[in-house]
Amino acid sequence: MLKLSGIAALILAAGALLGCATTSTHKTAGTLSTYVVLGANGAAVARAITTDAQCPMIQFDGRGVRMNLRAAPGSEPLRPTHSAPADSKPSDFPVRVCEKAIPPDTRQAKIGELSLPLPKHEIDRIVVIGDTGCRLKKSDNALLKAAPWALVRGNHESCSRAGQGWWRMLDSRPLRAGQDCNDPSNDNIGNYTEPYAVPLGNDAQLIMFDSSNTQNSVFASDDLRQKIYSDDYRKIEQLSQNADFNFMANHHPILGVDAELDEQGRVELKPGNQGIQSVFGKINPLIIPPRIDVLLSGHIHVWQEVSFSSPHPSQFVAGFSGTMEDLVPLPAHLPPGTSPAPGAVIEHHSSWVNGFGYMTMERKGPQQWDVKVWDDTGRQVNTCTINGRHSVCALAQVNRP
Repeated sequence: MLKLSGIAALILAAGALLGCATTSTHKTAGTLSTYVVLGANGAAVARAITTDAQCPMIQFDGRGVRMNLRAAPGSEPLRPTHSAPADSKPSDFPVRVCEKAIPPDTRQAKIGELSLPLPKHEIDRIVVIGDTGCRLKKSDNALLKAAPWALVRGNHESCSRAGQGWWRMLDSRPLRAGQDCNDPSNDNIGNYTEPYAVPLGNDAQLIMFDSSNTQNSVFASDDLRQKIYSDDYRKIEQLSQNADFNFMANHHPILGVDAELDEQGRVELKPGNQGIQSVFGKINPLIIPPRIDVLLSGHIHVWQEVSFSSPHPSQFVAGFSGTMEDLVPLPAHLPPGTSPAPGAVIEHHSSWVNGFGYMTMERKGPQQWDVKVWDDTGRQVNTCTINGRHSVCALAQVNRP
């Protein structure tokens, strides 16, 4: 699967990947890991994590240049976190992070003897991995070598959590002082990034939206996030004009349905993210910009598909790729009137709770994609089709064997 051409990997929550040590099979001195991230307009950036005293050389079509330093090894002072002070400590980064923009139309990029995966002009297959929880084996870093990565920032990458590691290692943008989450007085800068689009070719694109610092309740009228997410909505709407088919990827499901137990132990269904809904809904009663066709999210530790008879985009949730699973079962058939957002009328719904896996999407036409859901052994457990903003799956509910 991961060896097909025209493939891209999308990770919906970097999560504790930031704290995972991955090793590589090539022999370039102290280089621990290499990978390619996709940024605005599909620009590809090669990254290397190394314990060497300088950044390694990289070859583009046989021409060698030295990679640039993104972040030097070092420790940052203890800052406020979500954890209790007794459970917090300064952030220690013993590795050097290096990067180099990959020139367009490069045919081969290598660090040492390892060839880096390069983006194709037309990406026809996407692997979606969300909420890994750092449950990785050493052999799993074959994923970093298999395809370029489009990375979606999650709530565990906000400044009060792993934001420092996110900015050092994973964000596709240049690392700038003040936006690195080191100084909590700058968190109003470091906690937010502008939306951008990754072209998929054939008039389709992936719009990346940073919802890492949202909350699941309505924002106060004077909350800074009112302005920031309003600006983001307009930028997403503007970006969506550049393609006929638009995926939007963000961490928190805006149109998903969550299940929790109430005090009496009964299953209670919860709507999509209330913070984003409260801001986007002021601009557009349908909440999502009108040219968005499919939403891709994580955060909820299940797999889920929701399609609507109202003019809303389909929502896919793929938060089932390794972190502690949500165990409260979603019903096979949602009760009448269940809605993740005001005015959203559910047409089709499918879910898988209590199972680890990943999702693939394969292009079948200008507006058509085949979706397959796989468990952690590589067994296909469900299949869905996307046709424009509508989707439907073969099974309403996947049962764990």
